[in-house]
Amino acid sequence: MPELPEVETTVRDLKRILIGRKITSVWFDVPKFKSIAKTKGLKIEGITRQGKNILFSLSGGHVLLVHMKMTGHLLLGKWRIGKKGVEPISPAVIKERVNSYIHFILSFDKGPMLGFSDLRKFGNVKFGKADSVAAGKDLTSLGPDVLIVDSKVFSDRIRARKKKIYQILLDQTVISGPGNIYVNESLFLSGIHPETVSSQISPALLKRLHSKLAEILTVGVNLGGTSLDDYRRPNGERGFFGNKIQIYGREKLPCMVCGTIIMRKKIGARSAFFCLKCQKPKR
Repeated sequence: MPELPEVETTVRDLKRILIGRKITSVWFDVPKFKSIAKTKGLKIEGITRQGKNILFSLSGGHVLLVHMKMTGHLLLGKWRIGKKGVEPISPAVIKERVNSYIHFILSFDKGPMLGFSDLRKFGNVKFGKADSVAAGKDLTSLGPDVLIVDSKVFSDRIRARKKKIYQILLDQTVISGPGNIYVNESLFLSGIHPETVSSQISPALLKRLHSKLAEILTVGVNLGGTSLDDYRRPNGERGFFGNKIQIYGREKLPCMVCGTIIMRKKIGARSAFFCLKCQKPKR
């Protein structure tokens, strides 16, 4: 699933191209995307991120909210729309299979089109007046953004839950933005076992966790996100944070720090990766 660095990268890339562009036509092939038809004729005035949501501020006080979910990503390019669907034209990279599951396209008065590729069709959109979208559960349920919240608020919210730290960090109502890859990496860098209950973590260690999580997310943004599976940047290219990964996805491989074999365990519905020497469990 695209996490904060992938969403932030997408926002920054799109802002450079789409601000000021007027939407001239809309195509979609999944009924749940039908609300984007209402964007026709509106101009993009701003693009921001809230949690893992992308918000397109449109003329007339409207907002289009896009959540890329598990396998979705937004692409800039040119497609030919016909009776049999869409045909990628340019750039060449959008013809790659991972970029070929297009389910909606916005065309503009000039420049490239905006397409949404989503293999599993889990992506979501909401359209409406800005106040209405802002009052919706997609945004009101979010905790403070991990790159903005200070360490004390972060620690207080974490300790108040008294659950496994891995699960808390993935809960977007507690702190918004983190996802599985970056949570695994930050716990490893902080020396915290993912099953440690939050109330057992000292304030000093939580401060370190906050610092490492913000640090690793910032590196992720600077490297254009992680493209281990479906995610691609709007230009269709990969992000490069995958080259920096130390723990995620490395089950049965030696720890890069101590050589201990890395383990994987399902916690909830997600996979946590950890080194028992570098991340000793609390007894």
